[in-house]
Amino acid sequence: MTTPARTPYSACAEEGANLDAALKELGIAAPPSTVQMTEEGGMKVARVAPPLLTPSQTARLTGVVNDGMAMAGNRCQERPVSLGEPYADLSPAPVPGCVECSALDKERHEARKRRQFATAVVASQRIRNHERGHRA
Repeated sequence: MTTPARTPYSACAEEGANLDAALKELGIAAPPSTVQMTEEGGMKVARVAPPLLTPSQTARLTGVVNDGMAMAGNRCQERPVSLGEPYADLSPAPVPGCVECSALDKERHEARKRRQFATAVVASQRIRNHERGHRA
């Protein structure tokens, strides 16, 4: 026996029911969530519309969430990680005055303009490997 296909509407209805159950478990009596269907850019979009909570219900829910975050030690967001340029090591500088390095650099530049990144990477590798010949 096959299970019925899960549609966006049924997925939203299921998540709405999960939200309603969680609110009930916290002792918050609220009307049930609903699913709203809209059309955006020619596509039908299903969204869960959570119930409107009273100010006291909202305060209770906020307190529970904050307590949970404090218990997990996640009261504030961690500092962002700084990542370097991902392809910095793939762009070696050509040796000044070398005709072959200049030609490969031009080839790499033209390939990037044409969005042929594989060709640009090969040119960069050839520049990097050719530089070793300058050091010998």
